[in-house]
Amino acid sequence: MTAPSVPDQAKQVVSVSRRRVVRPAASAPAANRPETGKETLAVEALRAELRAVFERLDVYLADQARHQVAAPPAVALVDRFKGLPALISVARAAAILGLSRATAYRLAEAGELPVERMGGRVYIVTDRLRGAVGGGA
Repeated sequence: MTAPSVPDQAKQVVSVSRRRVVRPAASAPAANRPETGKETLAVEALRAELRAVFERLDVYLADQARHQVAAPPAVALVDRFKGLPALISVARAAAILGLSRATAYRLAEAGELPVERMGGRVYIVTDRLRGAVGGGA
């Protein structure tokens, strides 16, 4: 049995960073090169196919630009503080603001939430909290 012959092109395949790259031989004999007429026809066919793909892509993108959805209409903001008493507990303010109770107490202690102290308890002033977070008039 004879060893299978390896085509010249297979000898030219080089592994570069997990990709296989085919490098043309610098001095390949004319017999191994494809015919210029066939090569030219293949290249022209590929170019024509690429042009057609790009034309379809241009049409698609133009169509998408025409059908682009406008921004949704502004939704009226709900006043989260409507109907609340003048002073609320820190836990209730935390629930309204979407914070944990511990975080709300930490912010109150740091002076970042408007607080009033009465009889050892800490309350949040609703009107000042509304102004601080921009919750409406």
